[in-house]
Amino acid sequence: MGSTFARDLYENSTTLGDTLRFVHDIFPTNEDFGLNEESHGIIGNHMYDPVFNATFGMGTKETRWWDGGEPIWVTARKHNLTSATYFWPGSETEIRGYRPNIWLPYNESHPFRTRIDRVIDWFVNENIDIATLYFHEPDHTGHVFGPDSQEILAKVREMDGILGYLMKKFEDHNLWDTVNMIVTSDHGMTSVDFQNKAIVISELVSMDTIKFTVDSGPIMQIFPVGRASDLVHELNSRNQPMTVYLKEDIPDFWHYKNNRRVMPVFAVADEGWSIVTQNSSDPEKGNHGYDNRLMSMKPIFYAAGPNFKKNFKSDTFRNVDIYPLICELLGISPSPNNGSLARVEDMLEQCETNMTNPAGSNVTKKNNVSDGADYVTWDRFLMLMIILISAMVV
Repeated sequence: MGSTFARDLYENSTTLGDTLRFVHDIFPTNEDFGLNEESHGIIGNHMYDPVFNATFGMGTKETRWWDGGEPIWVTARKHNLTSATYFWPGSETEIRGYRPNIWLPYNESHPFRTRIDRVIDWFVNENIDIATLYFHEPDHTGHVFGPDSQEILAKVREMDGILGYLMKKFEDHNLWDTVNMIVTSDHGMTSVDFQNKAIVISELVSMDTIKFTVDSGPIMQIFPVGRASDLVHELNSRNQPMTVYLKEDIPDFWHYKNNRRVMPVFAVADEGWSIVTQNSSDPEKGNHGYDNRLMSMKPIFYAAGPNFKKNFKSDTFRNVDIYPLICELLGISPSPNNGSLARVEDMLEQCETNMTNPAGSNVTKKNNVSDGADYVTWDRFLMLMIILISAMVV
């Protein structure tokens, strides 16, 4: 069974809309910046910048890669608020002259309950205005064993208990009356099979026509030797389970193509397929970064606290809307962003509310859940992200 507290959150929620950004496991998440990938420039886990003539990886912390946008903790600091992060993507980098007031170098060996205890202590003893808390599970287990495995089910139940522990700590320290909680993720996950569902680029065209590639799996970026249009035509003529675009033809609704870090040729695999340059023995059983219109790619959104309506069902909104939502909760002006407060402000209370326990708390939820689930639907909760914001009484 999942935790009582997580079930309470589930049972006091109603379904919201669903929109997720596109492309492979992007850092930082749109919740931080309120910007599309083409705007903030972090277009993937791996990317090439032609101006820098350098490549970016998940461990890259140089400021020059990250200064295309302003994360929420920077906005908070500019308004003289106190921010803290526990392993939130991007928080180890100085961005526009700021870091969070409190931050820690990433170390996934930190026990999950220890992380929660530390964040609770920040609110109880450090007078924090906003804190972010990140868990790499159940994402990691989903990659290794797949989203439909018994292993992911066990990890889901474990993480449900972690969420219950957090909610119990809120109750123990009387934080439900003073702190808003947002629980979200940045993607879903689908099953993959590198042995039987791989699109091998070197078997479709001569690698002499390709200068280099960036990333692999659900997407691949390609820098051609010759004309990009010739390579796009050649790859699409092979009738593989993928779609290959010229950079300028990437669909507008992905909000992706207008950035110098996007290569001239961009390939997107059909769900469950992986694009590689040569045959791979990659043992991964789960992945994400496919077309964001797929249900398997969609995240969920839960929010609870004094400033949220109870059992509220919102219209569809986008992940970039979370940034202006947080700014509204903090009572500060957002930096320029691609989000819209108008799409999310209806979920907010306009007056003080009283929240005494999770079961009776104000809860707003986004995206679909499984009827009768014992736990919150972690199939779309991969890479759990929790944002805690001091309540504002109006």
